[in-house]
Amino acid sequence: MKKRNLFIVVITLMLTVVTGFFVSQAYARYVFKTNGVAEATAAAWKISVGDGTNTFNNDFTLSKTRAASDYVVADKIAPGTSGAFDIVIDPTGTEVAFDYSVKVSAPSNVTVPTGLKFYLGEVSDDNLLTLDTAKTKLVKLPNKQAFTASDKISTKISWVWEDLNTDEANAKDSEFESEIASFPVEITVVQAIEP
Repeated sequence: MKKRNLFIVVITLMLTVVTGFFVSQAYARYVFKTNGVAEATAAAWKISVGDGTNTFNNDFTLSKTRAASDYVVADKIAPGTSGAFDIVIDPTGTEVAFDYSVKVSAPSNVTVPTGLKFYLGEVSDDNLLTLDTAKTKLVKLPNKQAFTASDKISTKISWVWEDLNTDEANAKDSEFESEIASFPVEITVVQAIEP
């Protein structure tokens, strides 16, 4: 009987070892785990706005930007006069595309003559600036590279006081006589987001 019990113990022990081997094999796997860091470098934003010589401020005097005329005294504007001034946007070193917008606002103290109009760039219907409404232009990256000094944007705001020569327009032109009016100019540059 002792032999038989020993045999049963040996068989039980062998079954336990064999079962343990198969169970451990069923749940065994190679595992490798590592940690890292995701690195991000933010694009550069280096925008400056000026008139080509110094920092742009948002006040301008139309009469000082007026084209020379033999028909109107210096430092004054009148129906039939026009002028322009420059805006330079320097994006050198900027690494993102951007939108820039220009808005000329009506003066708060006077009624603007019907024929006095502003333009972003040359005088044309496409460039007309509606007072108090911004006109926006997109500037994309040059060849998907950062902007360089050669990518400066030089544009201008042009103005024309057309002589409409209608009774209504003449009456409004006359109301504007001897007025001193400030036309605030707002230039905004914002990163463009791809649609």
